[in-house]
Amino acid sequence: MPTTLAWLKSCYFSLLETRQAEYVEENVLEVIKRLWKTDVPSKINVFGWRLLLNKLPTRTALNRRGILTNSHDLPCVCCFKQLEDSAHLFFSCSFSKEVWSNVLNWLGKTLPLGAEGWYHFILFGDQFNVKDKGRVRYLVWLATTWNIWKLRNLVIFKGVIPDALSVVDAIKLFSWVWFTNPYGRKACYPFSSWCLDSLSCIQNS
Repeated sequence: MPTTLAWLKSCYFSLLETRQAEYVEENVLEVIKRLWKTDVPSKINVFGWRLLLNKLPTRTALNRRGILTNSHDLPCVCCFKQLEDSAHLFFSCSFSKEVWSNVLNWLGKTLPLGAEGWYHFILFGDQFNVKDKGRVRYLVWLATTWNIWKLRNLVIFKGVIPDALSVVDAIKLFSWVWFTNPYGRKACYPFSSWCLDSLSCIQNS
């Protein structure tokens, strides 16, 4: 019986073959192929897929569908300075920039300013020199975008106040769990080692 992830991949490629109304750029398709190889829970792969295809229900997306019609409901809930679309929420918002800055400092890496979406995904993965490139290269990228999305939803539905350092702590925990679970690496890479030098853990995996 196929695994959930195999089934999702099969459905995804089936949909691509039958798509009619929308063209997906070749570079985006290549990025999504890399995404499916990453060792994360299937719901995270689906989240990443929707993000890379710009299909998440952000406030501007809901406005285009006629769900949010009040202009006061459209600004980003983390900064209230611009309309909330995927490019802004995950890569341009002052809050998300602070999160990415802390994550990159933790990893000891840098990324060009202004990168977003599939290009940000590629640039981030290229920071890692690892043998099994597909499985672990994008773990932290997915953990970062997933936790920014979770925080955004908590702000909207629970009234949580955005705190970048708390999000970074969650990113470290999520990425460590995803990194250690598939191959039983917990004994070799305890959480303390991951927090101190995750790059070495990834490169030596």
